[in-house]
Amino acid sequence: MRHTLIAALALTATALAASGCGESSGQSQAGAALIAQADAICRRVHNELVSIRPETQSETARLGAKVTAYERAAVAAMRRLVPPASLAGDWKEIVAGAQTLADDAAKITAYARASKLETKAARALISESRTLRNHLLTVATRDNFKDCSRTV
Repeated sequence: MRHTLIAALALTATALAASGCGESSGQSQAGAALIAQADAICRRVHNELVSIRPETQSETARLGAKVTAYERAAVAAMRRLVPPASLAGDWKEIVAGAQTLADDAAKITAYARASKLETKAARALISESRTLRNHLLTVATRDNFKDCSRTV
């Protein structure tokens, strides 16, 4: 149960972390600027979420609102960034994915509050979130983003 609870709340934070940081030698000035700005967002979210480690369903219910708030604030900040054309498609995908994962965090919290975290629907949501998170990590890696790719 502990692993499921930790995974449930950490999944979305990991996707936000994948939302684009690190610099490659071939990066344009505009790309480097986006990366630097995104890095600050990702680092802030990571620092906030790293200490949140629920061990029970009740802790997940209590702490889930914090996770959701941090993630939604990060998505809002990410939406204000303007990517260069070379990163626009991937950035749009990353931001949309991060929004989905922030919404999933709210749903996971609701399942925990209703003592239904171990239901089939909750498990499916956690699995879908994990799949999306892994996809976003792949996109971030492809674009040479790395500092924000660390997991919580």
